[in-house]
Amino acid sequence: MARTAMYSKFHFTRIFQRVTGLTPGRFLSAVRLEKAKQLLAATQLMVTDISHLVGYSSVGTFSSRFTYNVGMSPTLYRRFGGFLPWSALDSRPAIAEAGRASSGRAAPGRSRTVIRGNLSYTEPGWDGPAFIGLFGELVPRGQPVAWSVVDGPGPYAIEDVPEGVWHLMACAQQHDQGRAGAHGGPANGAGRSAHRGGHAMFHEVRSWPPHHQGLSVAAEGPIVVRPGLGRLADVRMRPMTLLDPPILPALPDMRPGALLAQGFRPAG
Repeated sequence: MARTAMYSKFHFTRIFQRVTGLTPGRFLSAVRLEKAKQLLAATQLMVTDISHLVGYSSVGTFSSRFTYNVGMSPTLYRRFGGFLPWSALDSRPAIAEAGRASSGRAAPGRSRTVIRGNLSYTEPGWDGPAFIGLFGELVPRGQPVAWSVVDGPGPYAIEDVPEGVWHLMACAQQHDQGRAGAHGGPANGAGRSAHRGGHAMFHEVRSWPPHHQGLSVAAEGPIVVRPGLGRLADVRMRPMTLLDPPILPALPDMRPGALLAQGFRPAG
């Protein structure tokens, strides 16, 4: 790639990391895991086959890296349709009514620090719910240490945030009526295939929308949290682009029907 861009390897790496936030190697690793998430959620290919298709020679290494980055094993990710079960979020309270935020609670003994602010969208027409999570790294991995769900633009609060240095990541998705999966695959499992000769389904997945399409994201941090000291962090959502690394952590199902099932009432 550096030769194609007519840069030295080191200069290309510096520019790439400045633009994307990741080195080329880590960005490629994230893209591979995102493709694996698509294949797990929308095909019946075996985990071993998927690990090889996305560039891993060892299924054990693939499973370990997938679990570390996504927050659940490949098998569980597939079982739950490409979503993090709401029950997996720590001590989840009832989702708040419209116009209010619902916050994930930390375990007993943690500080009762609150991070609050205002969430807004830069793109006209975006007004749906957003998931806001706190992670220990600039590039989110695994499950958040604390979280909040807001039903649209307006105030939010993340309660019971543990002491430490955290990075805030927010994500919202526009869900089409016919799109049932977490990754834009065929609705209701249509097109699922166990075909292995040539892996026809893998080539079909390549034609699905790219990882950034239909997503709005925001990132803030680092946010230093000390016991009992509240913090302010406004969140300005923007459309995700190809230069943004894929969001690797599994997120809860934010589709309207799933939110209603959790007691979430959309605004209006």
